[in-house]
Amino acid sequence: MKKVLVLISAVAASSLMAANIELYGVAHVSGDSIDNGTNSTATIASNSSRFGVKASHDIGNGLTALGQFEMGVDLTGRGQDDGNGGDFSSNAGFFTSARDSFVGLSGSFGTVVAGNLGAQNQWIYDYNLFADQIGDLGNLLGAGGVGPDRASGTVGYISPTVSGFTGVLAYMAPSTNNGSNALTAGDASAVVAKLNYDMSNGFKAGVGYIGVNLDTTSATLKDPSEVALSASYTKEMFSVGGGYAMMKSPALDNNDRTVWHVGASFNPMEAVTLKAHYAALNDDAVNADAKMFAVGVDYKLAKDVTTYIAYSSTSNEASATYKANNWGHGQSAVGAPTAGLDPSAISIGLVYKFGGTIWKN
Repeated sequence: MKKVLVLISAVAASSLMAANIELYGVAHVSGDSIDNGTNSTATIASNSSRFGVKASHDIGNGLTALGQFEMGVDLTGRGQDDGNGGDFSSNAGFFTSARDSFVGLSGSFGTVVAGNLGAQNQWIYDYNLFADQIGDLGNLLGAGGVGPDRASGTVGYISPTVSGFTGVLAYMAPSTNNGSNALTAGDASAVVAKLNYDMSNGFKAGVGYIGVNLDTTSATLKDPSEVALSASYTKEMFSVGGGYAMMKSPALDNNDRTVWHVGASFNPMEAVTLKAHYAALNDDAVNADAKMFAVGVDYKLAKDVTTYIAYSSTSNEASATYKANNWGHGQSAVGAPTAGLDPSAISIGLVYKFGGTIWKN
């Protein structure tokens, strides 16, 4: 038995020595005052806090094996509505949903991965000044969009970068459990494509597409799709950006939607970022439009430690129920607003990003 244990330990040590292993995480908590149009509540929220492990292993012949396992962490311990894309009230605790997690191979041909991968997330964060804060662009662009933010059972390909261009192509295998905000009529599958362009002068642009196959014989549904455009420019202390998305609804009554958004940031000092973002959702359905704006100030206490204050307000038409503190931001204090009401929120938060290599080959 001792010889067997020694052999197992030697094999494990040999595998470990051949790999590069990194631990990383984000701890993000805020104090929020939220008004959903009917009542107001003060709460402490955990906002897409996470913990992950990355590993890579040179296996020869120009190939590298890759692996990543990332879990959402609810620092409030509620185990639900923590911004990580799921409600886990039956398993209340610190660890919640699986985030981007995969295994794959990388080489001169690009990278192929399989696991739980980004779908709408491929473009929601292209220029999102309030990511995981109140006023997150996903409140309209994601909640009003097509398909899941990230999709389980997905295989993806990332091309090498050529003259600033990088392509992404992914296939979401048929399943009725394809992540949050999924369209689950029948065994839904989807194709996601994205083309990114990054110039060295600060200009970035992207175009994304998702097409969902609902695999249903329903006479009231059609296969939905979405096309999203984004662009941004950063020059020294300033940045400006925005985008436009067109969503084809699964409803046969042509209740399609569009979202356009624009934002800007300014760094008057190295540690201070002033920012503002505006988004508008237009829905073909009657009285279902919504608008959202957010303003805020980020202050870097250190390279990886940021505190901030932000304010966000959403204006809903009579049939709309969009939030001001949804998507990547925790929202456990209050539910969706009554249709037609205008929610708002003010938030003071602290974000600590940490990580480091624990083994390097």
